[in-house]
Amino acid sequence: MIEIPVLKPPDILADLLSEFRPIFDRRQYRQFCRYITASWASPTRSVAHLNGISVEHTNQSNMNRFLRNVNTLDIFRRSVDLINRFCTDPVLVLDDTVLQRSGKHIQGAGWVYDHSEGKTVWGVPVISAAVSGNEGIFPLNMDIKPVSRDDLVNINEGKKKNFHMSKITMQMAVVRRAVTAGLNFSIALFDSWYFAAKLTGFLESLGKDWITEAKSDRKILVDGEWIGIGEYEESLNPGNMKCYTIGGRQYFTRSIVTKMKKIGDVRIVVSRGTEGKKFFVTNMIAWKPKRIMETYLRRWDIETMHREIKQDGIRRTFQRVFAGIVSTTKLSLLGDLLLEISAMRSLETQLKIGKGTPGLRYRSMALRLLQDLFMALEKKGQRLLDAIMESIRRPYKSTVAITGGQFAKL
Repeated sequence: MIEIPVLKPPDILADLLSEFRPIFDRRQYRQFCRYITASWASPTRSVAHLNGISVEHTNQSNMNRFLRNVNTLDIFRRSVDLINRFCTDPVLVLDDTVLQRSGKHIQGAGWVYDHSEGKTVWGVPVISAAVSGNEGIFPLNMDIKPVSRDDLVNINEGKKKNFHMSKITMQMAVVRRAVTAGLNFSIALFDSWYFAAKLTGFLESLGKDWITEAKSDRKILVDGEWIGIGEYEESLNPGNMKCYTIGGRQYFTRSIVTKMKKIGDVRIVVSRGTEGKKFFVTNMIAWKPKRIMETYLRRWDIETMHREIKQDGIRRTFQRVFAGIVSTTKLSLLGDLLLEISAMRSLETQLKIGKGTPGLRYRSMALRLLQDLFMALEKKGQRLLDAIMESIRRPYKSTVAITGGQFAKL
């Protein structure tokens, strides 16, 4: 399928891309801009395809080399700077998902259970982090946790360590990285799978608070006895529970401050609602139950992010080498972050995560790209038209010699 040729980054993207200019040399920055702009214009993450739809592009091997050598830590730091600038009332959300793949001999892939699908799938497990703010959902990080040791024979030692690390340990590394980069947050949210003393103690050592959901067998101290939260919930009189309406749904709750085994002093909110029984736990014992629940429900922002990036281009990633998969995943996530910020600044709510569909976003970007293309054609005329036709005919070879490097100067 032939897509709209990309002449240059749209205006709403260009100045955001310039935030990353200091971490690249001139050639790397051009490849970076081409990749991010093309990922806005196309749902396909084939390197050859994304490289080829730029009117002025170099040989595909140059893009592959760029992707294998992306400095993901510097990109993370710059992303944190942008989030701090545009996000208010931020909370950090930690989770994991599976990026499904097809084909054999994909480094880091294997058969894993995907809770969102309710079945085992062939894919790459990733741990993810996002920032939920008043303005929207800000994608922050995705790290791949390789499935099989055998797939890591050709992966360098720096990446091999993720195979041996648990998801909790990997998320602790993400939190430390975020704190070191200066991310403005004071609360972390995570589901019951991550509820471990190792993580909560680590967060508290950094001066951060947390809210999570607990399973019914977690032990708490009630009237001098250690009992499960589920057992405590069964002893409650419905007449003594308080009703809150949150997001149009009713929740009947009871809250206590007590001790939990291996965790310490906590506030527990027992909830009965349309979604069944829930047990919310936090170290912020002074908070009221409604505020705890309202804050924790923001954790669903990361589920929305997962759903949209899977509908979007990440599910059409064709890289097989681990370094390429990592770079493509992180750059795709960065593209989503920049699109979210661009949507805020342009007041185009259909571009925001969870507010529109990938189809709407691509049509909006297509209109911007067409407008830039028509304006350039009006100025450059036949010379540009010839260059566009030649770039379409030669998607896998460099067109710089044909265009003269004049049409997409950054």
